[in-house]
Amino acid sequence: YAVLGIDWIGGAGASSAPMPGQADFPAIDARDQAAALLAVYDWLGIARLHAVAGASYGGMVGLSLAEIAPRRVGTVLAISAAHRSHALATGWRSVQRAIVRHSLALGDGPGGLALARALAMTTYRTRAELERRFPLQGTPTPRPEDFAVEQYLLARGAAYAEATRPECFLCLSESIDRFRLDPARVGVPVHLVAIAQDQLVTPEEVRELAGLLAGRSVLHELQSEYGHDAFL
Repeated sequence: YAVLGIDWIGGAGASSAPMPGQADFPAIDARDQAAALLAVYDWLGIARLHAVAGASYGGMVGLSLAEIAPRRVGTVLAISAAHRSHALATGWRSVQRAIVRHSLALGDGPGGLALARALAMTTYRTRAELERRFPLQGTPTPRPEDFAVEQYLLARGAAYAEATRPECFLCLSESIDRFRLDPARVGVPVHLVAIAQDQLVTPEEVRELAGLLAGRSVLHELQSEYGHDAFL
């Protein structure tokens, strides 16, 4: 067996992606990513994959691959992924994208991306983890810089902004919310992993997907205080 890791279209790697300031880069959805993966497999001479494993957006792409090319996929492992985005999750991401677009208009795309990523981290993780790591103690301080949780979130946002272009973030974030899977068209075996504490893709959503898939599915429900980021 060989393990392949392939970059996303529209992402921060070497594949095709929007350039700084580019507004006409085409919209990308998970099926486009799946079609691009198939093109890579064709070029490599791989007729059929033993398994496709993906978490979050990668899970969406893996499920899409099974939908559009079932004869080329043996099984799918989808972690923290469902057949569509929940309205609340889309709402959170919409606010993040609005922050980035507003900052781009002001000429500070990286600064807006850092803030958007900091906000996103609060949806990736859980109340329990942040309270354990950054409990407020003693007399509340009027200085924001003294809140350890804020410093952590801003640091994570700044690190992300150093490695990612704002335009790429917008492209892939929107791609998540465009995702719609027809579970009745997925007949290959699927292993689904849900995290009980996941705020973005809840166990209820993954259970719903398991009940709608045309093929055999196995649902694994795990506990993790890391929430949506548990797959990391």
